[in-house]
Amino acid sequence: MLTISIYNIQWGEPISVKINTYVRTVDQEGEKVLLDTQRGLFYGIDEIGADIWRGIESGLGIDAIVIQLHYKYTNVSKEQLHIDVGNFITELKRNKLIKVKRLW
Repeated sequence: MLTISIYNIQWGEPISVKINTYVRTVDQEGEKVLLDTQRGLFYGIDEIGADIWRGIESGLGIDAIVIQLHYKYTNVSKEQLHIDVGNFITELKRNKLIKVKRLW
């Protein structure tokens, strides 16, 4: 099992990832710009980050996002995608753009 170190969440463990209500997004040529309206901060995310963000917006779980990414980026292993998605979610949480909680 892989673990996101900051939250000690293991893959396969049911978690909920929700976008904070004060975050707005703008699509820009395949990438996204995130705006934290509480703090007035902008975050630019690349195409892969935008794919992960769209999965979160759609309500997909982490494993479903990884599977979706694996279909698009076939040259990247699922294990590496789990690590990359975990790191991205960790950064989103650290920057207070999302909420992460265990479902049990």
